[in-house]
Amino acid sequence: NAPRIATTASGVDITGAGSFTSNDATNSGLTSLLSLTHTTTGTAGDGIGTRIVFNSEDDAGGGASTMGYIDTLFTDVSDGAEKSAFAFSTRNGGSIAERMRIDASGRVRIGTDTGDAFNADSMLQIGRSGDRAFLQFKTDTSNNSGILFGTETDDVRHQIIHDVTDDALTFKNNSAEAMRLDASGNLLVGKTSSSTNTVGVEARQDGTFAAVKSGGATTVFGRNTSDGNIVVFRKDGSTVGTIGTQSGDMYLGTTDTGIRFNDAVNGVLPFNTSTILQSDNTIDLGFSSVRYDDIFATNGKINTSDQN
Repeated sequence: NAPRIATTASGVDITGAGSFTSNDATNSGLTSLLSLTHTTTGTAGDGIGTRIVFNSEDDAGGGASTMGYIDTLFTDVSDGAEKSAFAFSTRNGGSIAERMRIDASGRVRIGTDTGDAFNADSMLQIGRSGDRAFLQFKTDTSNNSGILFGTETDDVRHQIIHDVTDDALTFKNNSAEAMRLDASGNLLVGKTSSSTNTVGVEARQDGTFAAVKSGGATTVFGRNTSDGNIVVFRKDGSTVGTIGTQSGDMYLGTTDTGIRFNDAVNGVLPFNTSTILQSDNTIDLGFSSVRYDDIFATNGKINTSDQN
């Protein structure tokens, strides 16, 4: 029979399957069963290390081809401050290239090194040179997938989950759902179903926006520093009306035809929303063919220029 272990000029060849076994008194720790050592006759530099090579025969026959490597290497050989990394390489066609690396800080890079350094807070980097890169989670049709966020004292604090039952992407605070993107493309905040009568915020994919609150205002629009428009209304891209503020009052209208609610004089005053100024003798109340019927006032006499 051919020898299973043979020494060669470059090392030791092991033929056939083998195993390493240890029977010792260690019952709660690790025992070293295989040690790979690389020393140099010169001075060690960054990149020195050891490699395990995996070979197998392909369909062409005629011997084994290299499938990949597992490397351990020093990325910094400074005495007392050494740093090492694990690198995994695979074959794709005629070339073998590194596909994953675990660095001295435990950070993991999968794919191509794009040349950018790790973000200081990043523990996982996925890179691909010359093409797109995605992170994919796949399950069967009965089980959800997602990302869990936690702390050292709270395993799961926040969650992003693909709900396969509703085909929705849900966001949870602890175990309570806070927001979801449903199967129709609607964004729901504070509620789980689309309804304009349910408390919560809803932004539908068709452009409908609904905000419902129990016992309070649903929407707040604000403007700081200067007077001007706060809300602008448009039709087919053109402005048709505005609501804004002037000297602490609210105004609304269309271009030069608007009104200002002036609480200083307890009056509803003509207003130009384009110039953001009050106007005089420019706005009519009604039209020759579009008239008001009755006017109710506390005064016995109303001064008017209406000729009809």
